[in-house]
Amino acid sequence: MGGSSPLVQNAPPHCAGACPLRPCCSGAPRMISKRTGAMTGAAVAGLGFFFWKSNEARHAPPRILILGKPGSGKGMQCRQLLERYKPAPHITMGGILRAEVQKCTPIGRDINAHIKAKTQIPREIGLEVLRARLDEKDCKECGWLGDGWTRDGPQADTLVKAGIIPDCIIDLEVPWGSLIERLQTGQSCTATGEGYYHVSEMPNDLAISGKMTMEQPKDRKVLANILKESEIGHEGMIKSWSRAGVPLFHIDACGSPETVNKRIVEQLDAHYAAAKAKKKKWFLF
Repeated sequence: MGGSSPLVQNAPPHCAGACPLRPCCSGAPRMISKRTGAMTGAAVAGLGFFFWKSNEARHAPPRILILGKPGSGKGMQCRQLLERYKPAPHITMGGILRAEVQKCTPIGRDINAHIKAKTQIPREIGLEVLRARLDEKDCKECGWLGDGWTRDGPQADTLVKAGIIPDCIIDLEVPWGSLIERLQTGQSCTATGEGYYHVSEMPNDLAISGKMTMEQPKDRKVLANILKESEIGHEGMIKSWSRAGVPLFHIDACGSPETVNKRIVEQLDAHYAAAKAKKKKWFLF
């Protein structure tokens, strides 16, 4: 190989013949020209295939946001999706705010003051806590399942401006009558803040079930007013996420939690398969 280029002479000895940068002595097309030292057409094609396959094997962690009106089953569906997207964490605003209070940080003390005074926690505080949580290692490496982070258009706009944008949004749709019935019979855990609106959702853990309390007042008029206010914010929120170009899927959330979960999984599988196919096409040159 006295006349070969330095690139060919210095090919790493551990490199297999299939490597697109190594000339193969088994009769396969040469990857680097012996005369010019430049990559041949076979090398270009090989690298294109290499990047395509590398991209195929590389799965970005899921970032899924579940939205819906009160009682639509956001928490339940996030808990079920955890089985499929482990170890992606299930993140609720209430959960991370309570965690901040328990850590007794300066911002946690500020949050606690608002809770005791029964005043709304400023949007800036919520954003700061959420951003810090998403910067943690588990979220960066494993993705996340967001549970009802936004309730109106301004909140959604705030997240978009902060660069907190999900891969897609699942919007759980339930008729008013069913929502009121769920809220009348629903319960929540005073320890975790989790809501449960279906008999099959109720936890078996006595340490949790022993702390269950009624989620909402039973009066239908009160519940109707809550839902009416929620619907106004929900419509604005959906418009904001749509303007940001986030894929949005409306899912019928009536039926058993398992039935609803199946609908969600089918939609998510289709979405990620389409996104994966699009990336493959881009990488193949």
